Amino acid sequence: MERSLVFLAALFFPFAVAFGQSAPPAITAQPVSTTANAGQSVTLSLTATGSPTPTIQWFKDGKAISGATNSSLTFASVYGSDVGSYTATVSNVYNGSTYTLTTTPAVLSVVTMRGTPELLHL
Repeated sequence: MERSLVFLAALFFPFAVAFGQSAPPAITAQPVSTTANAGQSVTLSLTATGSPTPTIQWFKDGKAISGATNSSLTFASVYGSDVGSYTATVSNVYNGSTYTLTTTPAVLSVVTMRGTPELLHL
């Protein structure tokens, strides 16, 4: 009986390890800069992997956007006040350490009724 338990443990151990593996975060798709007409809907998005599932925080011009913690940041209707540089951080804990990655900036420009884009001025 004892030999059978050892055999079963040896047989199933690799599967248990595989399902319990953790991995640091990785950003596999970056948000893309976009220009939109005033009043248009815009979505900035990213794709991230990692185990446990990474947490996400979006930023506008370096300041955290309250409640913006999904892989997509959607504007139902953009206006001049939305113009800016958007980034996101992706974080998780791997091997007891916290890892955080930052996306490349995605610049949002908005074309107003005057027909000229309101661009980010750094």
